[in-house]
Amino acid sequence: MADQRIDDHDCPFASRSRTVIQPRAGARFSHLFKLDCRTLPLQGRYGEAEPLFVRSLELREQQLEAQHPHVALSLNNLALLYQSQGRYGEAEPLYVRSLSILQNQLPADHPLTARVVSNLAHLYDLQGRYPEAESLYLQALPILSARLEENHEWRQDATNNWRSFLQKAIEAQRTDELSDNPMTQAELSKIRDEE
Repeated sequence: MADQRIDDHDCPFASRSRTVIQPRAGARFSHLFKLDCRTLPLQGRYGEAEPLFVRSLELREQQLEAQHPHVALSLNNLALLYQSQGRYGEAEPLYVRSLSILQNQLPADHPLTARVVSNLAHLYDLQGRYPEAESLYLQALPILSARLEENHEWRQDATNNWRSFLQKAIEAQRTDELSDNPMTQAELSKIRDEE
């Protein structure tokens, strides 16, 4: 397999790995840092992806402080992998730990923190935990909207997941479980008007 360019946005630990972690990890794990972190999961090759994500987390935990934001990124990435496989019970504690680290290390309105909040909201959405999902979406969306461009992937993902969540609540006739928050009610009305 030809080496693929590592994009630091797609694989947040890439630049750090090239300078600190990779030399210490040795040749045995050098392939971890040459792969695009998204490639295997997008191809549905979860069995191959999981050990890479787990090892990435282990290396970060060994080389960085336990409360370092890069550890939180690895936790989030592994949680996303588990979530994409329907392994919700394994994903949730990883998101919660990632979120705890980011809330302690970054400003309250940091987009990365909001991204993890949005990911956890989506997990709850997938589990049918509507009140919890709504609450987290309502935390994440204003931050992502204020801090990121409209076409930014994180903002678009959160917005699309939010609309999909509300659409499912309408279809499942579970909107009574949602709050009277103006943002929720306005979006519900908008979706209903589009039908």
